[in-house]
Amino acid sequence: MTIEHKHNTVSPIAADWLLRAINPFATQAPRTDRLPAQDVESLLKAAELHGVLPLVLKALKAYSEGTAENSWLFGSAADIAAANDAVRSARTLQLHQTGLELLLVHHAQQILAKLQAVGGTAAIVKGPVFARRLYAVPGFRTFTDVDLLISPSDRDATKAIMTGLGFMLAEQAYRGSEEYFEDKWFLKKNPQVLIEIHSNLVHNPRLRRSASVALDNVMDAGAGDFEDATALLFVAAAHGALSHQFDRLQHVLDVALAASGRAGPVDADRLRHVAEASGVVTPVYAGLSLASRMFPHPALLPLARTLQPRLSTRLAAGLVTPRVVLDARSQQRGHSSWRRKAFRQLIRLTGSRQKL
Repeated sequence: MTIEHKHNTVSPIAADWLLRAINPFATQAPRTDRLPAQDVESLLKAAELHGVLPLVLKALKAYSEGTAENSWLFGSAADIAAANDAVRSARTLQLHQTGLELLLVHHAQQILAKLQAVGGTAAIVKGPVFARRLYAVPGFRTFTDVDLLISPSDRDATKAIMTGLGFMLAEQAYRGSEEYFEDKWFLKKNPQVLIEIHSNLVHNPRLRRSASVALDNVMDAGAGDFEDATALLFVAAAHGALSHQFDRLQHVLDVALAASGRAGPVDADRLRHVAEASGVVTPVYAGLSLASRMFPHPALLPLARTLQPRLSTRLAAGLVTPRVVLDARSQQRGHSSWRRKAFRQLIRLTGSRQKL
């Protein structure tokens, strides 16, 4: 998906549609008044860039089937024709996306098996794991690459495996001599197949001085199970905040689903212990606080409060609002960029890693 592009600002009706369509806890469907045809293209583009296109397509299909023929949109004939074309294009895009995801998982599992065969330890994190463990239908959670989290001691072995399987290491000259604990590999025969190998999900060297999401941290969060509900929530919140400052609705939705118990009960005491030890109390609290505002569920706020956040953590969490998330992939992104930059700085200042 083309996440590097921006979408036009969505109208209030389209924004309401978007949030209702992806809300897994909603008791109401998207509003029943007709959707303006001129809003459909921007709605779909926003859904694509926020990683929630399958959920919006599902909602649009259900809505159009529940109304009289051709009455689910209103506008000029030209606008309605353009809207229907946009829906057809989005469905084709999603079909191609599904094929890519199957290919990505195939290669990731092959890499994981080879690493385990030589005594290495690794875990597939985020994308396909979230899709399978958190979402009612795995296809509702999109991903454009696969992330493997490894032990730093297995990095050389992993490089040999990737090279042997026909992958090439992407050059990232902007990093200079800094160590980002991340290698991006693409398949020579099909550059769309991108596998990211991490020895820490916190890449920025300065940020990593105070926060860590390494394999051991995730293992501790899950009590030895990388796919445990507490581990999933730990990864979802930390990654969404540290790597992206919640610039996609998908990140917030991942947090909401994990915290709600979709993958099983979350151990609040364990979550707090690991968050404190790895310096990510602020990211985890911010993720839970934001998710509770966008996708209300009775489990979210009580879980956030168990982290016993300091005033600085609560202030940091208040910087990223639902509107900031909605605008993060739009042409209005610059208007709230200061909030996301300040949020990142407060994470760095409030983090304090300890040894477990």
